Amino acid sequence: MVELIEDYFKLGKRTKERFELSNRELSRHLYYCLIYAISSLYSNRKMDTGNLSPAERISQDFGQLVLDNYTKEKNVAFYASKLGITAAYLSTIVKQTTGRTCMEIISNMVIMDAKAQLKSTNLPIYQIADSLNFNNVSFFGKYFKRYVGVSPQEYRNSKSDD
Repeated sequence: MVELIEDYFKLGKRTKERFELSNRELSRHLYYCLIYAISSLYSNRKMDTGNLSPAERISQDFGQLVLDNYTKEKNVAFYASKLGITAAYLSTIVKQTTGRTCMEIISNMVIMDAKAQLKSTNLPIYQIADSLNFNNVSFFGKYFKRYVGVSPQEYRNSKSDD
C-alpha cells in the first residue's frame, strides 16, 4: 500500500510538470483517486479470501478496519477488539504479514489524509484536526510534526507535494 501512495505522489509531480494545474487542484484530485484506489484494493482483496492464511486474513481485516475508522480511532486495542483478539496478538500478526507495526499503518493513513487536506483545501488547521478526531489543534500539530518533521502550517506553506 505504501508503494501505491508513493506512486500517486510521483504521478502528481509528473502531472504538475506537464499541465498547468495548481497544487491545491492537483492534490484534491489525486487525494480522491488515492482514497478510491485504496478502497478498491481492499474491496477486491476481500472477495478473494479463500487463499489467505488465517494471519493474512486478520491483517487484511485490520487494514479494512483502519481504512474505515482511522479518522475516529487511532488505538490498536480498538481494532483488536473489533477482530476479537488481543492487541498484542494483532500487533504480532500484522508485523509478521506486512513488515509494519499496527501504529505505523494507522499513522500513515492519518498523516496521508492530513497532508492531502492541508494541500488540497483551505480549511483551517483546527478543522482538519477536528476531522481527524484530534482533541485539540496542539496535539494534532505535535502528532503531525513527529511523523512529517514540520508543523502542519509549514507543510501547507511548502512548495513540495510529498
